[in-house]
Amino acid sequence: MTPKELLARAVEFDAGPPLIINGHFIDPDLPEPDETKGRHIRIVQRYNALTGSVKWAIHDTFFDLNKTGNWEYAQRGSRTTEPFLQRCRYDSVEEAFEHYEKWKAAMVAWARKKLAKAKPGLRVILKQPRRLKF
Repeated sequence: MTPKELLARAVEFDAGPPLIINGHFIDPDLPEPDETKGRHIRIVQRYNALTGSVKWAIHDTFFDLNKTGNWEYAQRGSRTTEPFLQRCRYDSVEEAFEHYEKWKAAMVAWARKKLAKAKPGLRVILKQPRRLKF
């Protein structure tokens, strides 16, 4: 099987570690710390049995990244609502990766700005902003 054929069959992609874990910024430009081992953001294919459609989600453990840049509890099965699907599903893997990369760049800039304002030597706990412009 060729790499192109394998890629066409892929239903999940690793997008790297989360940017904030327990309030601590994980700088993507530095080596990955031990606390991120086994916990990565994933771009995953999701099948909707009600509509028969295949969409893509940006997923982290129990949450999906919506199109406004906020993480929402990932609805599954019969609890999945149409508004949730409109907010948290992407038509293609390319669209999902593009959205994630824009969000990631905005988050990195936001976190670095917050850390630059902090007093030296103090521990900084970050919480994702409600409104992140990207």
